[in-house]
Amino acid sequence: MIGDDITNLIRREIGRAMSNMTHPRAGVVSSYDKKTHSVKVTYQPDGNESGWIPIGRHAAGQGISFVHGASPGDQVVIGFLDGDIESGFVSHFLHSDADPAPQVESGETAIVHHGTKTSVMWDKDGHIKITGNGKGVTVTTVDGPVTVSSGSGKIAINGQIHLNEA
Repeated sequence: MIGDDITNLIRREIGRAMSNMTHPRAGVVSSYDKKTHSVKVTYQPDGNESGWIPIGRHAAGQGISFVHGASPGDQVVIGFLDGDIESGFVSHFLHSDADPAPQVESGETAIVHHGTKTSVMWDKDGHIKITGNGKGVTVTTVDGPVTVSSGSGKIAINGQIHLNEA
């Protein structure tokens, strides 16, 4: 009997500790601060708005960062470090009917900007395709040359060519 009482006490205390932990929540971005790369979100389904919470990054550190500027209406998942409601962060964004996922084959990677219909695609054979929307594609270097090399292949340029000396 004493063993059962201790087991029940342990279970009750574990349950009490776990009830204070916050699990990942779904939300919709309501505001975005580009200076701090943080958002306010409206939690779903209750409609309560968060304070400013940071957006997690896929790559950060050692001079490398991949960031995405959030837009009001973006669907996100908010995670909490150690289940603490005060340590929320956007763990990832979700696609929706309004913002569908790009179609890619297994082994391919795509970055698509739906609003401008521009994209960068890496296919499973290693080809890279940059697609503009008729407004042009710009390659800029801060210092040094821009090199286009095809190895043993050919380089094809379609359209008018304008060369300007600096």
